Amino acid sequence: MDFRLRLPADHVYLNDDETCISSVTGFFYDHSVSEYVPSRDGVTPSSSNNKHNNYYAAAKEREDRQYGRRRSSKHNNNDPMDNSSGNSGPPQRPRRFSDRSGPPQRPRRYSESSRDNNGPPQIPERCLSVCSGMEPSISEQYNYYHDRATTTTTTATMLTNIQGDSGLFTESEYYHDRATTTIIPRGDSGHFTNTTHSKASDATAARRSWTDDVFCHSPPRKPTRENSTSKEESEYEQQQQQQQEPNNVETIPELNIPHLTRLGTGEQPTATANKRLAFAETKMVGREIQSSLLAESLQNHAKRAMMRSHVVQIHGESGTGKTRLAQSIQSTSVFRSLDNPLFVHGKFDMLHRDVPYAGIVAALEVLAERILQLDNEQDSLPLRSQSLANKLVAAIDTEELVLLIKLVPLLGIILGIDPRDHPQTSVGNNDNDMFIDRTKTRFREAIRRFLCVVCQSFSTVVFLLDDLQFADDESLALLQGMLEPQQEYSLLCIVVYRSSELHESLQKTLAHWEHQSATGRIDLTQIPLSHLSKRSVHLYMQDLLDVAPDEAANLDALASICHQRTGGNPFFLNSFLTMLTCYGHLSYDLDQHKWTWDAQQVDIKTQSTTRNAVELQLAQMTTLGSQSSLEILRLAACLGSTCKESVLHALWFQLFGQRYQCDQDTLEQVFKTSLDLLCSEGFWHKHKDLIPVYQWNHDQIRSGAMLLTPEKDRNEFQCQVGEALATHLKSGDLESMIFVVAHLVNPGFDTNDKQRQLQFARLNLLASQHATTIAAFTNAKMFAAKGLSFLPEDKWVQSNDLCHELFTCLIRAERVCGDISSMEKHCQELIEAQTDKPISTRLGATINLCYGGFYSSPALGSRRESLEVGITALEELGCAFPRNQITTGAKTMACMTHLKKVRNKLAKADGDLKLDKMIDPPKNIRETCKLLFALMPLSELCNDARFPLIVGRLVEYTLQYGISIYAPSAFAAAAPMFTGPLNDLKGGALFAKCALKLTEMVKYRPIIPGTRVKSYGQGLVWTTPACEAATQLQLAHECGVRAGDRGCTEQAGCASTLCSFLAGCPLGQMVSNCRTQLQLERARTDFHAHHAEFQLMAFLSFQGKDTDEVVESINSWPIGAPSKDDPTSDKNHLYVFWTKKLLNTYMGDFDLCAETSLAQGESIKKSFPGSPMSMMDPFLRGLSCLVVARRSGKKSMLKEGKSMLAIISDWVNQGNPNVVHYEAIMKAELSAIKKKSRGKVLAKYQNAVDLAKQVGCMHDAALFYECWGLYALECLEAHPEASACIRQSIQLFSSWGANGKVQKMQSQYFDLLGGGNSSPGKASMTASNLNERSGSPTSSMDLSIAHDN
Repeated sequence: MDFRLRLPADHVYLNDDETCISSVTGFFYDHSVSEYVPSRDGVTPSSSNNKHNNYYAAAKEREDRQYGRRRSSKHNNNDPMDNSSGNSGPPQRPRRFSDRSGPPQRPRRYSESSRDNNGPPQIPERCLSVCSGMEPSISEQYNYYHDRATTTTTTATMLTNIQGDSGLFTESEYYHDRATTTIIPRGDSGHFTNTTHSKASDATAARRSWTDDVFCHSPPRKPTRENSTSKEESEYEQQQQQQQEPNNVETIPELNIPHLTRLGTGEQPTATANKRLAFAETKMVGREIQSSLLAESLQNHAKRAMMRSHVVQIHGESGTGKTRLAQSIQSTSVFRSLDNPLFVHGKFDMLHRDVPYAGIVAALEVLAERILQLDNEQDSLPLRSQSLANKLVAAIDTEELVLLIKLVPLLGIILGIDPRDHPQTSVGNNDNDMFIDRTKTRFREAIRRFLCVVCQSFSTVVFLLDDLQFADDESLALLQGMLEPQQEYSLLCIVVYRSSELHESLQKTLAHWEHQSATGRIDLTQIPLSHLSKRSVHLYMQDLLDVAPDEAANLDALASICHQRTGGNPFFLNSFLTMLTCYGHLSYDLDQHKWTWDAQQVDIKTQSTTRNAVELQLAQMTTLGSQSSLEILRLAACLGSTCKESVLHALWFQLFGQRYQCDQDTLEQVFKTSLDLLCSEGFWHKHKDLIPVYQWNHDQIRSGAMLLTPEKDRNEFQCQVGEALATHLKSGDLESMIFVVAHLVNPGFDTNDKQRQLQFARLNLLASQHATTIAAFTNAKMFAAKGLSFLPEDKWVQSNDLCHELFTCLIRAERVCGDISSMEKHCQELIEAQTDKPISTRLGATINLCYGGFYSSPALGSRRESLEVGITALEELGCAFPRNQITTGAKTMACMTHLKKVRNKLAKADGDLKLDKMIDPPKNIRETCKLLFALMPLSELCNDARFPLIVGRLVEYTLQYGISIYAPSAFAAAAPMFTGPLNDLKGGALFAKCALKLTEMVKYRPIIPGTRVKSYGQGLVWTTPACEAATQLQLAHECGVRAGDRGCTEQAGCASTLCSFLAGCPLGQMVSNCRTQLQLERARTDFHAHHAEFQLMAFLSFQGKDTDEVVESINSWPIGAPSKDDPTSDKNHLYVFWTKKLLNTYMGDFDLCAETSLAQGESIKKSFPGSPMSMMDPFLRGLSCLVVARRSGKKSMLKEGKSMLAIISDWVNQGNPNVVHYEAIMKAELSAIKKKSRGKVLAKYQNAVDLAKQVGCMHDAALFYECWGLYALECLEAHPEASACIRQSIQLFSSWGANGKVQKMQSQYFDLLGGGNSSPGKASMTASNLNERSGSPTSSMDLSIAHDN
């Protein structure tokens, strides 16, 4: 056919260089023949202007880059999309082009009447509405039509009717094909021959996508004789034959959902709207109060000097504009005025609630991208991102950095760390599996340190976490930890959630924040959102439709209908208005330049309209008519709130690409154009450019996309998507999407297909393992259990290896989650199923059983059972232990003898045995050491007589086979045996020093905190000053926090506080340390948490402050009567009694302390051997008994006091520097009892006071002055001397910070002090109050507070 198209001169345009060209049609206007001539891929053959030719060549090159066209020499002559060959045959669409990306420069209209010196008139910018995608824009003043899809402009008069993606020119005999951006004769268009036919087409044909219309159905190009071959001609004939055959492309089934595809009875959507509603450009209406609250919260947080986080809760029903309100904080004047602020946004997923940390990870990914952009900012210092990366490396250990990188891979680029280079840090590798319960704490500590560095690098950090109602339990727990009161940083965290969809975990989190706010630990702002009022809907529509104020009354009827139909829900309102424009009931009048409507018709036509915004979205999707777009929507709905373009590409090509009868390049363009169409229709937007990611504009849009797949087929379709992802994703991509893949395959499996079941079980195993590596153990447990459900009943026979791995993941996760009973059941099942297998297959379950037994409920008796299972496993490994009491006693004596020999070797070698590392030990030795290490804490907790044997056996293996990673813990565990039962202080110090040296040799992080706590807290504290031990224990506490060792961290904190008390540290500092200790996460079965609260209660009582909160917390713990089956309950009571003794002694209630001492005897020494408590206990007991003996002359008290004095004197002789002043004051009391001369007794009192002051123990000096004053008052009746001593005691107690004790003394000695020093006041809770409320030693403790007047 003749390419030359004679169009009216009125349709000719001028380019910048005055060359006539129609960029709409892809033809240029040749003045020589007064005709349109094909541009030949952007080259005008009739033009002699080189500049003009270069312009077209550059434009074409830019377009090729933009649309990703891949051209080669092989395809240059055979591309059916190319018109450059000049071949005859059917008309081919030339490639479109533009001189730049984005909206082009407005072409000038060319006509005979406008050819003057001034040139053609320019189209004002305001005349073209800004819209996205493929929808047209209409010039309101000059009546131009701008096609954003082709970036071209033409006269609107040419397009009198627009059907779908095609325009019909009724004034001329030409058809404008928007897909090909060309104008061709109507007779050559096989689609429409008249407007009547196009109007009668159904909704799908009316909105037919150009990808389906052209690429799937366009005729192939016939090769010309000049440059064709017989092969090409035969291919062309085959394509022509296929074209004549019925279309066999599979289409999506019709959706049989009422009132979705039509507004009223028999009504269909009209043509594409000529102008879009600019929802994004409207201002927020009816949210003025909420916006001011949000800005005020930001301002208060930015000005606050205290490191305290601020939580802003925005809640309301779905579609009320919560996210938009939260994001508007960036546009506030307060945010813009901040110096270097940071805003990050993360969103949780509606359908993938089992994906751990989804919203937090999304926010951290945005944060990582922001860090990468720092060096590109003009006002940024050079290498700022590298400086921040260096700070992160310095603040966070490598193992924790690897954990973060596995969660946010982009951090690896910033930090220059590849996780593959650190396989030893992976959970589940080698011996790390034994310390898996520490992974969660390590991970949270790493997050805390990461945020600390980030907050110090930006002035204000704002975290927005959207759809919190979809957050999993792990995410909520992590978020609570992120917002705990910190000393280093503070966050402004905006959480958005639906108030009608609160689950139990979220309710607990919200209640926790309310409690934190009530106690002043965080700031909390509540911003509720409701539906818009009728007045607000009117104002919103007035702004949206650009209605002038003097014409606002005409909007009343329509606004009232919209409010009635939508209830004032903003998102529903937008969907409803979009539907009205789609059906032509709300349209833009080009002549009047305003929106027009018929309110009466709208009311009539929308009587039966759905009241569901999701269904409206589905209706809009079904009117697209683009098969490829609907397919992509179905896929994207399965992938989450965001989806990578590469993933969508792989899925669509695999599941739907075979249905299209076209080549690869054509399919690529179909895919890209479908994505652009969905963006233009407002279903989603492109979230990232570096790695293209698409994000749904609203969850309800995604819900509508889910409905595209019928419910009966939905599970199977999701299964197919999951299998396709698992098959075609690379290993790295599969790991990042494994949770989504597992979620997709889990609901819809075929029970009859055994191979698919095994495949799904393996996918769940991968998901469980990956969840374990990022410390999401709740999710790991869920995936492992789901994987086991896919296996057959005889799983141990048919799939032994897979079953074993799933059981291992499940057991580990249950252990960390605290589901000990289930863990024990699964451990027993695995051990029984693997009885005939080597011990190595059961060793992991046995070790987990031992660790789980440490936290199990003693009422079930499972601790002893777990211990016996471990002992049995040791026997299989060739390491037998006695089973009866007699044999155990004999073996224990032999073990102690062996340890003493080792002690002598250590003394000769000064604590350095100079051993080599264990490299190639005999069979099962390494596994035996591993199991012995696991049994040590459990046997110690159970007070099992074989505990010394287990420690001794591990020490023996170290000396015989070399140093393993468990050797330091064994030598550290031996230290309290010497400082406790053996009463060999130097021996304990030698073992402690050896353990610390072995730690330096091994350099294995998980064992460092426990080794340091044992070495300093129960070994070296007996031979070094308490202040030095307290410092080292504080370092051990810090090390435990970083290593995630919660138990050792709590032990280190308690021991450090006790050593600080021994050293006489200020009372306020110890109170602060206790509060910090109690902020750490605690297991309810870990008794060290009780001790920290008891310490805090005692210190607050000394200060005279209210202890109600602490006592209430103590009473909430399950403290019952001591039980033989539960040694922990006995220790809980011992904490109570030890706290009573401490309070009684320092508060001056010596009688009560003496009675408690006689009742309890050596219980503290037996239960806590080698601890600072056992060092202080003889002093508290001995001093109280000697004071009572001096007063009453009771021989039992004197005997008890003398025995305690003998113990302390022995410690002094062995070199304990912390009890010298204890011995001095007890000797002074003994001299007073023996009625030595006044001078000698007073000299001994003075000596005790001086020794206490020398070591900095002002609280002990104050106590000694009080004892001195009591002796002067009661024995000598020397009131002036007694008054002077009491005054000195009050002064020292006051300087220590014990105001409660001062008030009590002022009240007790009011007459002695003459009543002039101060008035008597109320004392804090004293030991007598505690005794009165506590009952007998075997009764339940009620520690309610009473005040003594």
